[in-house]
Amino acid sequence: MWHQNKLGSTLNAFAHYVYLFSQEPTVLADLQTATAVNENDQGIEVLFYMMTHTINGSSGVGDRGKTGIKTFLKKHECGNQCAHLRLNCEGFMCNSEAVPDESDDY
Repeated sequence: MWHQNKLGSTLNAFAHYVYLFSQEPTVLADLQTATAVNENDQGIEVLFYMMTHTINGSSGVGDRGKTGIKTFLKKHECGNQCAHLRLNCEGFMCNSEAVPDESDDY
């Protein structure tokens, strides 16, 4: 499972959200972050190098079209972040232990 920490879990939930918000024709893939420093000298994570998979497969290099979307649906595992955001997990592998916990610091 690639999202064992809070950052990975958040990126995983973000990809899930984008899929739902786009009404299912787009998924994000290969999400990566780099640590940077903002103007207040605070460490921040910058999201970069996203790839997308779209129904017609025309979003750019690496867009695997419907095959990429099916792979995302097959491999995405809903976790605590997905549950906390109350994202619809129908069609995804869902962790039955993942339930929103109001005490979680998200």
